[in-house]
Amino acid sequence: MVAHEILILRDLGSIPNSSTKLEGKMESKDATISYLSRRVLTLKKENIDLKKALSKIESIMMSIGGPLNDNTLRYSVEQLRPFVIIKGEIKAVI
Repeated sequence: MVAHEILILRDLGSIPNSSTKLEGKMESKDATISYLSRRVLTLKKENIDLKKALSKIESIMMSIGGPLNDNTLRYSVEQLRPFVIIKGEIKAVI
């Protein structure tokens, strides 16, 4: 069994009105595939939206603006240190 099959089987329990006995029930299989396809598309869109939001948060937080990458709020190195750590955490996700 490959990883995506394991995930599908794990997610079967969370499908509303799904039957645990899927053998021979083509309608249940089709409903499951349809549900999981919609769920994957929803999660992909959510992932894109979250990455855009994280990118915007990073720009706001660091106050980087324009082509010169100015420190528009004139933070000192000590003040920027926590932001740089947070930026690293954001970059790990994006």
